[in-house]
Amino acid sequence: MTTTSEPTSLSDAALGQVLGLAHERAIDGIRVPDLASAAGYSPFHFSRMFAASVGIPPGQYLTALRMDAAKRLLLNNEHAVIDIATAVGFGSLSSFSRRFRACVGIAPGQLRKLADRVADHPARPFRLVDEDAPSVEVTPVLPEGMADATLWVGWYAS
Repeated sequence: MTTTSEPTSLSDAALGQVLGLAHERAIDGIRVPDLASAAGYSPFHFSRMFAASVGIPPGQYLTALRMDAAKRLLLNNEHAVIDIATAVGFGSLSSFSRRFRACVGIAPGQLRKLADRVADHPARPFRLVDEDAPSVEVTPVLPEGMADATLWVGWYAS
């Protein structure tokens, strides 16, 4: 009797294809079934293989891409939060705000206020969590010519 085992993770080519597609179309409303179709798998099987390859489910990955785009828009322009929510693929302000707070740890409007407050002062370490929480020391290496850049690290809840 011959048995064939199913792959447990995506091939490098399939993974590269779906990651590229996710990055290109995350804010256009692409969904997990669309990514699964591009990879040639059912949504259920694709989700298991994607999570085995990347470490998180594809829906969570798409949400992270949308939240990244939202943070960039919030910090780089003065558009209303509802306009930013719509621009990154959310149908309602309440669902966007709820998801943003769950992912980032603060409301979208608070991120703007915090950014403005932090921008007016020299960078210094701060915590938004319990002082006893574990911490990590990071020494970033910036590209040449970016020595004066401001870099925010490690302050998102998830």
